[in-house]
Amino acid sequence: MWKALPLLLLALPGLAGAAENCKFQAARNLSLNMAGVRTVVVRTGPYDFHIKTGSAVRADGRACASSQEGLDRIQLSQRREGDRLIISAEDERNSWSGGWFGRNYSYLDVDLTLPKTVALEVSVGSGDADVAGLANVVAHVGSGDLTVSGAESLDVDVGSGDIKVEDIGKLELGAVGSGDFEGTNIRGDARIGTIGSGDVSLRKVGGNVQARTIGSGDLNVAAVGGGLQVSHVGSGSVDHRDVKGRIDIPSED
Repeated sequence: MWKALPLLLLALPGLAGAAENCKFQAARNLSLNMAGVRTVVVRTGPYDFHIKTGSAVRADGRACASSQEGLDRIQLSQRREGDRLIISAEDERNSWSGGWFGRNYSYLDVDLTLPKTVALEVSVGSGDADVAGLANVVAHVGSGDLTVSGAESLDVDVGSGDIKVEDIGKLELGAVGSGDFEGTNIRGDARIGTIGSGDVSLRKVGGNVQARTIGSGDLNVAAVGGGLQVSHVGSGSVDHRDVKGRIDIPSED
């Protein structure tokens, strides 16, 4: 979604300056107590998160808005549910999403550092998130964008947003709506549930690629160490090259 930001700023006079010189801003920081935590759940809402591993576990955020009222509504919170730590970014009044609307704007940018050993569940709304170095990641992406690198296991689905991943141990791609998925250097198997009207591209897969259903979207695979199996293809297409194992693709129904 951020790839469109420069054009948006050019199209709306004064917003480029607003983005560079935030009129109202404040820190949104959290000190995280990880004692007994096995899973961290992150709910980004319309805002942006940068998640990485490190020894200094904390969340450092910067909120910005065109008004004090708008700034006060942007909050970063945490709560415990058993062995799960839930971190949420939200607009307290839920009256409008973050971003730029005319001369009104609000956004929150958060740097989150976690131990490598905890599992991560991230729900991306209309914002963007990047995740690096976490071993086990489960992700649900709405209309925002997500990048993931260095995970041993990734279980993900996407609506209308875009996902890019690299250096993944094994991949479970549950469902792709109208968004796009691009994966590179997947060391194990890659399993795909359904592809709607979106596109899925996989390159350098060490194991097998399996896809259950392809609707009107496309599946492109290259440099696969194992085989390729697709159970059902609608009006979409399957393109492949350099697949070492067996290829099993049905004719279009």
